[in-house]
Order: sequence, then C-alpha cells, then structure tokens
Amino acid sequence: MDRPPFDSRPFDSAAYERVVHEVSPLSEALAAAGYRVYLVGGIVRDLIAGRQRTSPDIDLTTDATPEQIERVVGGMTDALWKHGARFGTIGCRLGERIFEITTHRSEAYLSESRKPFVTFSSRVEDDLSRRDFTVNAMAMSLPDGELVDPFGGRHDLDARILRTPLAPEISLSDDPLRMLRAARFVAGYGLSPQPEIETAIGALRDRLGIVSRERIRDELDKLLSVPDPFPGLVLLRRTALLGEFIPELSDVDDAPLELVRRLEGLARRRAALFLPITDRSGITNRATATARARALKYSAREVDTLRSVLNAFDSLNALVRVDPPTVRRWVRAAGPGFDDALALAEAMQLPTVPVVRDVLELLGRGEDIHSIEPELDGDDVQRVLGIAEGRDVGAALKFLLDLRLDEGVLGPEEASRRLREWWET
Repeated sequence: MDRPPFDSRPFDSAAYERVVHEVSPLSEALAAAGYRVYLVGGIVRDLIAGRQRTSPDIDLTTDATPEQIERVVGGMTDALWKHGARFGTIGCRLGERIFEITTHRSEAYLSESRKPFVTFSSRVEDDLSRRDFTVNAMAMSLPDGELVDPFGGRHDLDARILRTPLAPEISLSDDPLRMLRAARFVAGYGLSPQPEIETAIGALRDRLGIVSRERIRDELDKLLSVPDPFPGLVLLRRTALLGEFIPELSDVDDAPLELVRRLEGLARRRAALFLPITDRSGITNRATATARARALKYSAREVDTLRSVLNAFDSLNALVRVDPPTVRRWVRAAGPGFDDALALAEAMQLPTVPVVRDVLELLGRGEDIHSIEPELDGDDVQRVLGIAEGRDVGAALKFLLDLRLDEGVLGPEEASRRLREWWET
C-alpha cells in the first residue's frame, strides 16, 4: 500500500517536541541574541519520514558567524570545539548530545578537490542549495517549526524520489562522495534516483578518484549497514561506480549482490560482497580480496576477519564428508570466523550446511565447540609420562589434540590413560 501524502502538520509532534526540548538552550540563546536558527539536514528528513534517529548529533544552521556563535553559546555548553570554524562550524556538547552549529554558507569547489571554498551567507536558502539531495536540503526554523523547503524535499521524500538541489552534474562533481551516498539513500529510504542522477554518476564516476579511500570505505560500510543494501549495490553496479573502488567487481551481475541482502551484520555482508572477487586469471583468490580490503584502508583486524571468514567458507565448501571429527577440525581451523562462514554458506544454500548444523547441534550437547583444545596441558603431560620438557611433550600434545578432535571430550582421567597407552606403544 502506498504511503499517504504528508498532511499540513509540520512534523510528528512527539518527536518534534523532544528535539525542540533538547535544542532549546542553544536555539533560545541564539534567538535572544537576534539570530535566526534552524534544524537542518538529516534530522529534518528523519522527522518527516518518521524515522528513529540513530545518530547522537543534531545539526543547526544560523545566520550568526562562527565568532558570534561561540560568543553566545560558549559559556553554556559542557564542551566546545572550533576546529571546523573556518568552514563555519562550531561544535559543542550539552549533556550526552553533540550539536554542530554552522553559519549559513555557500560553497565553490576546485576540480581536483572535494574540499570547498566557503562563503558565509545570511540566507538559509543558500545553505540548503549546497546540500547533496533535496531530501536533505530542508530546514526547520526554531522555535516555531516552520519548514523551509525551497527544493521540494518533502515532496520527494513522500514520492520516494532522489534528486539533487542543483543540476546532478554540478552537485555530484563538486563532491563525488555524493555518488556513493546516493546508493545509501536509494537503499535506506527506498528512493528512486532520477534518470539524470544515474546518467551523471556514470559520466562522473572517475571523479571518485579524488576521494580518500577511508571516506569511500566508511560510506560503503554505511550502505552495507542499512536493512536492505541490495538496491544501492545495484545502482553502483548499474552506473559502473562499483568498479571504481572494487575493480574486481566491475563485471559482477546481480546474483552476488543479492547474497548480501540475505545476511545480517556488517562483517557477514562485507564478506559476501568480497566473496566473488577473482584474480586476473578469473580464479577466486582470497589474497586478492584481502588486498582490496587493505586498499580500502580497512583495519588489520577487519582484514583478518574477512580473510578468516572467506577461508572458512572455502574449506566448508570443500568438505566431502560431514561427521563429528571433520566438523570439529573445520571449526578449529576456521577459528572465530566459523559462525560467519556458516551463515554465508547457508545464505548461498550450500547442500552441506544443514548436515553441518545438525552435527554442531549434536556436539554442542556435550562439549564446547568454540574451544577445542587438548584436555591435558604440557605440565600434565610431563607429570603423567614422567618426562622433561622437550620435543616429546609437543608430540604428546599433538596426539591429545587429535584424540580430542576425533573422539570429543573424554575427561582428564581417560585422556591420561590413552596418553600412557600411546606413549608405551
């Protein structure tokens, strides 16, 4: 059923009142000093859309300059920072809430950089014109709640349309990261991009080269974190933007992208996205996948997790027999990534998965499948066999590990008996 159009009420009243209450110390102080102040950007969009905000930040825009903002609010905040002041932004904290208060501004860009030259303005409309999409180019005046919407963002949000305030080739070229953000809004808000946006992304995709890998990585993770990232991933594939930052996926079809939506959790979705990566010969290559993750500046821990999940998936896919010893060996070799690898294999509907899950359920009744180690340690081995530390202890521990993998939990007494028997033979 289609959503009804928004009525004449500015916003959901309960959510609006909560926001106004939180922001009132700052907005009232600025208003008392003679400045206009507005809620702006994502918080206005989400109030209109009825979305629960997950960000701890609230953005405000005002006709006060950074120096005037600091003078008005500096003495009433719990913390204040000015590192964005040259771009018009004063940050502050009241209690647990972070606020960014930015002077109305217009921007100009050089072709080789996404960092703008900033010119302050007294008009909120100038500020809204520089924003990425019309659904984010709305403001709400405080304290009366009047909506300022010069580009039709409210209509577009209701009609599920993604448009830019300016011509797409201008907005997207000025800040090429907006092309990736377009995919997130398509997926996260169910918006359909105007044909002009898709055309501009396809034409400007090489402009992504001026954006840092870290920013691209962060935006990709945000896309993978929405409930259903598939429509956004399809947009990236359709416009060839995906191949600009993961070249190995430039020729991928929709099927591997469909796999991503079947999984929950960022690590699993990231593994699903990187799963089809091949080397130049077309052979699936986990070293190529992890190298691409490093190129996108994922942390060493994140790259290790990705490698672990992909390798565990491969070894699971290669199983020719599924029994308790085989499953124990797979789990131990897979390490912490075995749960994610199993979920990935299940999403791909590998035929071995139901049997593996049955064996894991059976094993879980009598042992800790997440901790498969010899039942005796080195000191125990020396005591039981009456030997000194050395190579024989290592061989005995390997025997005990194999025993644990093959037969499960035997208990220290039986493990000691079997160890002595092994030693004597």
